[in-house]
Amino acid sequence: MVIIEADPRQKQFEDAFSAAEALIQNLQLLAWERKIGVVWKTNDYNWHPRFLQAVGVKPGERVVDTLHLGYFNEEADTG
Repeated sequence: MVIIEADPRQKQFEDAFSAAEALIQNLQLLAWERKIGVVWKTNDYNWHPRFLQAVGVKPGERVVDTLHLGYFNEEADTG
């Protein structure tokens, strides 16, 4: 998960959000170079209070996105 501080100032929040998304893109590109797949998701549960509590998101923080990572199955039949 990528989490940022939920700054109430619009410009600061948008700057942080944009920086977090650039970080995600760069991480995704680096992972793909190493044959690690990445799925970048904005899930509905990213805003669910029980989920936020379970994963330790604190008040004043915001989940930007959830990343799902895994290795490719090199032997899979791509048919």
